[in-house]
Amino acid sequence: MKKILISLLFISTGAFAACPELYPNGKVLEPENTVELCNTFYVSRFDITNKAVILTSESLLRSKTFEAERTNSYKADTRLGDKTPLPSDYAYSGYDRGHMTPAGSASNEAEMRETFLMTNMTPQDASLNRGPWRVIEEKIRTQFFESNVDFKIVTIAMYNKPTKLTSGIPVPSGYWKIVYKNEIATDFYFAENKPKSPVIPYTFIDFLVKSSTLF
Repeated sequence: MKKILISLLFISTGAFAACPELYPNGKVLEPENTVELCNTFYVSRFDITNKAVILTSESLLRSKTFEAERTNSYKADTRLGDKTPLPSDYAYSGYDRGHMTPAGSASNEAEMRETFLMTNMTPQDASLNRGPWRVIEEKIRTQFFESNVDFKIVTIAMYNKPTKLTSGIPVPSGYWKIVYKNEIATDFYFAENKPKSPVIPYTFIDFLVKSSTLF
């Protein structure tokens, strides 16, 4: 499988982006062989060949009012035609359909629907998804609401020797979440995708050393 140095994701490639405002500092995060799927407040980079969400980048703006109610309406992403993952791909897998960009980040009904596209999902251990990962997402949102600056949040799925669901969807080995405050990366979190895994804060140097490849 392809090798992608994570550190290179934070260098502008000069590539065209349909929604540059959703990336930190407007710089395109472009893992090779991915398609860009722009939504209202987040962008997903999806690897069609490996059926894998590689990363999402979301924009939280202080100018918005956050009043959306969770819908739990998972949907195929019709922009990919027959290449889209389906909600049924996760059936009886033992994994949650885990959000990369969380539903709690949606500020309105339309944004909420977009967070339930299957191109925003990975197979996530249930205890991680409903426990420490949910807690860190809530912590970041609390920081946002208590601040006076806009946030960008990049979530990266790691696929080091991944197992696969019977549908062919690969299971991430772990996740990074990087928080940008006023376009400056300030917080780095990592969790392995396994039962009872904690979410661990890291420094930028730790991040570069620990995250060697996506695939």
